[in-house]
Amino acid sequence: RILKKEEKISFRYLWEYSPDKTEQWLEKMESKGFNLYKTNDIGCLFFFKKGEPRNIKYCIDYHCDVTDDYYNKNKEAGWELIFSLNKWKTWDFWANEDTDNQLISADNEKRKLRRSFWASLGFGSMCLVLILSVIYVGYYKLPHRVITFMDVIFPLLYSALLMVVAVKSLSYYLRLRKKTKGE
Repeated sequence: RILKKEEKISFRYLWEYSPDKTEQWLEKMESKGFNLYKTNDIGCLFFFKKGEPRNIKYCIDYHCDVTDDYYNKNKEAGWELIFSLNKWKTWDFWANEDTDNQLISADNEKRKLRRSFWASLGFGSMCLVLILSVIYVGYYKLPHRVITFMDVIFPLLYSALLMVVAVKSLSYYLRLRKKTKGE
């Protein structure tokens, strides 16, 4: 597909692990006149149309199951559902010109905090296990054979990816915890 002059595509990797930063980025894009209208199916490409700069509040809400009442109450409160991204769970992207109006979230703050804690702990644990297994295999198992470049690089790249996800998850958890304590 050929991009028109008034369109922009931005690549955003692993945004799910810091949705608050993604909301801020989307709001900044709106203030520059780039209006979000969709993402691709896996959610890493964001599509914008050039328009007038706007003061828009974004809220990205994560949930497993909600009723129609959730959508109706938020629409009545002035929120517009830009799109829903269905990965393993549903991510709803909401926008509102009334920046003082709060979205009625599918989760309460305590549940969000608990979920972000377990996500950061889970990814951190996986990263630690993978790094320790690479060290173990490299130290105890591989001295008896020739080590190839692929024996080392793939586990290290995967460990680095898990480390990035763990750090992003932990950072989000700490920001959310600080926000929750401040309220």
